[in-house]
Amino acid sequence: MQSEAPSSIELDTFRSSNTSPTPPHFPSPSPSPSPSPLLYLVIYNISKSNNIKDLIQTAMSFSAMQILVVGAPKLDSALLTDIPHKRFQNLPECATYITLTLKADLVGVEIMEDKTKCFNIDTLPFTRDTAFMLGNEGSGMNEKQLAICDYFVYISQFGHGTASLNVNVAAGVVLQRFDDWRRR
Repeated sequence: MQSEAPSSIELDTFRSSNTSPTPPHFPSPSPSPSPSPLLYLVIYNISKSNNIKDLIQTAMSFSAMQILVVGAPKLDSALLTDIPHKRFQNLPECATYITLTLKADLVGVEIMEDKTKCFNIDTLPFTRDTAFMLGNEGSGMNEKQLAICDYFVYISQFGHGTASLNVNVAAGVVLQRFDDWRRR
């Protein structure tokens, strides 16, 4: 025997008798969070154009607000078409823009001996808008880069080999952890 569908009167009666606005197994909506911290990427001392292109694509996939390009006169302008970016002649000029205009931290991605300014990426050491800068594919960060960063993050490495990742892979890991943090 097939049962009949409830009438619209029966449904209205059921809806009006159900006083719970949300089922008990769903959390009640929380107030909207404060504005999400912003992400920027600094392109400096990256030698391979394919790596630059990949870094830009990775940063944009994590909703980077702006790509900050230092030097790189040979960088194909077509790579930056329709991408929010700003060019700088030198690293101090870029760092000043990050600090004074963006009011963001400049964070290097590098394994450092001095752990007072270097944090494992898994600790999520971020506190506000952040511009990330990665080192060169072969030599890592140079002295100028090391001197200008507010602090550093590193990705844990396992084994006894060289502690190294492809620059875009490292960027992807770091930006993903930052994105996790800012969504909390």
